[in-house]
Amino acid sequence: MFDPTTYASRALTVAAELDGDDKVARLRETLETIGTDVVGENPRPERIARGRAVLDEAGAPVRNEIFRPAQLDDTHFMRFVIVDDTLPDGTPKVPDNRLPPMLVWECNHDGDPRDYLRKAVRKATSGEPGVHLDFDAVFGACKAYPGMRREEAWIEWMMDHAIRAEAFYCGYRGVPKAKVDAAGRVHEVIRAYLDQHRQQVSAMSEADLRRAIVAHARSMPDDLRPGDLEAAPARGTGFFLRKWATLVLIGFAAFLLLTVLLPVTIWWYLTLRKHEKRDKPALSNRAVHGMPDLIAAEDRIVQNQLTHLVDLKPGFFRYFTQRVVLFAIDQLARVIFVNGSLGGIASIHFARWVILHDRREDIPRHRRRDRLLFFSNYDFSWDSYLGEFVDRASGGLTAVWSNTEGYPRTRRLTEEGADDEETFKQWARDRQIASQVWWSGVRYSSVENVNDDIAVHRGLLADLEPAQVTRWLQRI
Repeated sequence: MFDPTTYASRALTVAAELDGDDKVARLRETLETIGTDVVGENPRPERIARGRAVLDEAGAPVRNEIFRPAQLDDTHFMRFVIVDDTLPDGTPKVPDNRLPPMLVWECNHDGDPRDYLRKAVRKATSGEPGVHLDFDAVFGACKAYPGMRREEAWIEWMMDHAIRAEAFYCGYRGVPKAKVDAAGRVHEVIRAYLDQHRQQVSAMSEADLRRAIVAHARSMPDDLRPGDLEAAPARGTGFFLRKWATLVLIGFAAFLLLTVLLPVTIWWYLTLRKHEKRDKPALSNRAVHGMPDLIAAEDRIVQNQLTHLVDLKPGFFRYFTQRVVLFAIDQLARVIFVNGSLGGIASIHFARWVILHDRREDIPRHRRRDRLLFFSNYDFSWDSYLGEFVDRASGGLTAVWSNTEGYPRTRRLTEEGADDEETFKQWARDRQIASQVWWSGVRYSSVENVNDDIAVHRGLLADLEPAQVTRWLQRI
């Protein structure tokens, strides 16, 4: 039986300091080879023409035989990013206070992180022909990296460098990758069946059409429907318990706010307004659609990715406010926004915010630079994605990033800010960083497609009312 708690989608973020300029340079070459052939095929001719493929001395494209994310089971999306604290022209962001370069591995996977890592390292070191998962070639550039051959030490090193997501959202939370793939394949077969019998099925009633589809699904070969076909509950008892628990927690928080915490809240609000009046939004002389290297890497498949990095504003007050806002978003994403839409935005597969803490002990605390790192895997264009944020969730957007450097002028935490759309987009683009490697496990499916596949798969053997049958057929 399907258990959504066992297969809950997770956000694993591993960040480690890189060890020396020479290793960083070699790592860039390695990631370039992986990134230009991430699915393990010879690069397409158009990529060669655009200079987006790594070529050997003879001018032939180099095939990626280093790391193929698709070979890691239970993985939805993945990326490797070098965070080197420089501007696009290579100059340090803060010349007199530069942070060391880091490698960040971000993946969205199913199950317990330790179990996921254990399966990954065992597959990588199995010696099985055709397996290309050389973690050493990537993480070997990091300080104190133990290597894959020491399994337990490797897992502990990874977990020691894992950073908890302050807020995490999934467009199909709780659905394992195997179920996503199975649902997509079954949906394709059903559509092919309907196309082949178009004239026959067009004369059927909805009830008869559903019976014909279910009968065809039962006759599918086993290799076309891995796993069971029973309806997996989208929301079990645990969901409703969490929802009610969250409502009770909100009610209790409101009671405290009106009694014990009211003076503190007033102090917080007045302090916030003082900070907002002193803020100096940064200006940029680049156009919103600048950053040609980033643009060249976009719009290749149905999805795009965004990696965004910005310094938090200094001081405990801003840090505390940032943590509270992200905690609230995380709770909403766990309990309320569970139907493929985050605040009305239905194009996000996975998104997370993590704080990169400045751990340098030789730097005074007031000079340390904590940073907010945002990862998103989303559908369609960068411009439409940012536009949706502005149109549908500008308040939440501003609540998060108003605590970071250079954000457009904000009032009362959630007002203005992203409402200045062009300034916001320019700010966002200027602080976007390139992902050297990015891989999608659903390259040709939008969030809507994936959720339709899941709904069709779940509804095959479910006991549906006539109105539910109508909605189910519409999703096919």
